[in-house]
Amino acid sequence: MIPLAKSTRAVLKNCFDLKPDESLLIVTDKSLADVGETIWKTAIRISRNSLLLKFSNGTDNQLPEAVQGALAQANACLILTSKALDEQTFDKARQNGSRILVLQNATRTLTERTFETNYKKITNISRKISDLFSIGKSLQLQSPSGTEAWLTISRIKGIAETGVVQQAGEFASLPAGEARVILNHKYINGVVTIDRVAGTKKLANPITLNIKEGEITQIKGGQEANELRKAIRKFGPAGRQIYEFGVGTNPCVKLGNSAQEDEKALGAIHISFGQNKTTKVHAKMVQAIKGILLKPTLRVDGKLIVENGKIVV
Repeated sequence: MIPLAKSTRAVLKNCFDLKPDESLLIVTDKSLADVGETIWKTAIRISRNSLLLKFSNGTDNQLPEAVQGALAQANACLILTSKALDEQTFDKARQNGSRILVLQNATRTLTERTFETNYKKITNISRKISDLFSIGKSLQLQSPSGTEAWLTISRIKGIAETGVVQQAGEFASLPAGEARVILNHKYINGVVTIDRVAGTKKLANPITLNIKEGEITQIKGGQEANELRKAIRKFGPAGRQIYEFGVGTNPCVKLGNSAQEDEKALGAIHISFGQNKTTKVHAKMVQAIKGILLKPTLRVDGKLIVENGKIVV
């Protein structure tokens, strides 16, 4: 593994295109203070206007107001937190033109793996596939576990998650590496069989989802299927709606290390249901469930894009 100091330099150059006269604010919570120190020591060699801010308070899903204010004063912001954050916490900074890169639910090892990435390669693949989504009308999805589903994506813009934030107000999450679409949930039908749930080990038995007009009508499988039924109840009726579809484009991450990496692993496909939400009582973030398909095959308007888990465009 490349030392964190070296991979940090690649992130600052390739993701931010950080200039010597620009200001960089590195923000970490207390548990990641040592990681922040390592990043700052590298950053200061590129820009003398690099600052490290460590915080220990704030809610589970929001940065403290003072931190939000500080972000709005920097040209570039790199945030590492051990928890999940509501993206609205960055609104003020983005409106002020700050470029923001965030790694959530972070650990030192996750940071090291995430930073060690070929961003140029990821950007090329992600944009190519997202462009195909933007101009495409339909997707056909298959997998060895029994998936056979069709998605209508006409007039839906593809999104490339590249980790690159070089324009004022841009925001991205790490790890990078995904091409995705936010679905009109009514336009997915068929059977989707998931081989793992992001952030967990491979399922002992695949879970089969019957889907009609974007709604999960039946969940079949063993004990893990029962656990999934319980998990989606947290979201209410919306928990059974498919709202996102994505293809992983990052060759440097592997399945099984973390939820973030599972959905970004090269050639893996995921569907998301149960959108992120914040509970009213304890202000905790309940994160979307992402079902991962292994060795999938994907066609856009009949054109082969992914074959048995290998991207072929």
